Amino acid sequence: MGCHRVVQPQHPDVATLRRYYEEGRNIPWVKVNVLPRFVHFSHEAHVLAHVSCESCHGNVSAMDRVARAAPLTMGWCVQCHRDSHASVDCLTCHY
Repeated sequence: MGCHRVVQPQHPDVATLRRYYEEGRNIPWVKVNVLPRFVHFSHEAHVLAHVSCESCHGNVSAMDRVARAAPLTMGWCVQCHRDSHASVDCLTCHY
């Protein structure tokens, strides 16, 4: 609920999420992005590096339904790491 405390908190779908959250129930997500099990991705590392959510997820606030905005392939990720001078060592994502 971190984002939705300020992003569209009155939206009916957010109200549904809030109910799940407040009741301590798991949200039955429909995954938009699924990475292979051998890839480790840390949102925390990207937030700490000041990578905007839109970089990978697109302009979610303007989407009626969240849709894939980036391919999230290895090549796409590696190019982003190169462009931003982040590590491209294999163990950064594969461990």
